[in-house]
Parts: sequence; C-alpha cells; structure tokens
Amino acid sequence: MCKNRIDLHILFPYVHVERIVISSQTVKDFISTYISNGTAIGIVQFNSRAYESAPIRVITSENDRNNLIASVPTYADGGTNIGSGISKCREVCKLFKLYFNRRN
Repeated sequence: MCKNRIDLHILFPYVHVERIVISSQTVKDFISTYISNGTAIGIVQFNSRAYESAPIRVITSENDRNNLIASVPTYADGGTNIGSGISKCREVCKLFKLYFNRRN
C-alpha cells in the first residue's frame, strides 16, 4: 500500500492452478464487497518477474468495479518471486502518486 490516495494495490502471485481459482474468486469477492467508491486500487501479477495486471484506478462506479474484477488473473504460470512483485507495486504506486499530484 502507498500513501497519497492509493488505498490498495493487490499483489497476485502465480500459484498452482487449484489455488489460483480460489485466490481469484477471493479477490473478486473482496473487490465486490469491500472496495467502495473513491478507493484507488490496482493489481500486480508476478512469477519470476512482475507486471501490472490492472493499473491503479479510482473506483467511481459499479462499472469501474466490474472492469477491475474482469482483470483479476485466472491462470498460473512460473515461480513466485515476491520481491519482484513488491518492487513493481512500489514502482506503480510512485508513478500513480506523481500523476495524481500533477492533476490536483
């Protein structure tokens, strides 16, 4: 998580196929149930490297929420380099803060 308007950034490791199904559904349920309008949220996936699965966005409507849910990963591939995932989250958060601060 980051300060300055980013409320949540989800790290999503690639894991065994059965666990990815459970993890994906849990994340989708979390977004549906607990992410309210005005929350900034994004998703980073990682295996041996990390990348942004869903850019940080501020949820302003049910449509935003549904689009984010649609981007939740549903497949697994590779290892689990959590350091890469955390590093990517920090990078993404910094970029979002720069962008957000320029707009306000």
